[in-house]
Amino acid sequence: MLTVFGSVAIDTIRTPSKIIKNALGGAATYAAVSASFFQKPGLIAVVGHDFPKGYQSILKRFVDTKGVVHANGKTFDMTEATTLH
Repeated sequence: MLTVFGSVAIDTIRTPSKIIKNALGGAATYAAVSASFFQKPGLIAVVGHDFPKGYQSILKRFVDTKGVVHANGKTFDMTEATTLH
């Protein structure tokens, strides 16, 4: 079985004409969902208590989520990580 590990995140996507907040993101998410076109991969990642249930359902459709750990704290948010003060 192919297994992907890495970040599952909540992203903000900015284009010149639109901003999408709280989008499902993260490198491991994109890699695992892409791999699912060929086989159902496993996913190993940590998400926070605030990870939306709807996103959990999306991931379960495409990947084996037994390796996704729900931890105390917030899910990685790239918006917060890249904001300059």
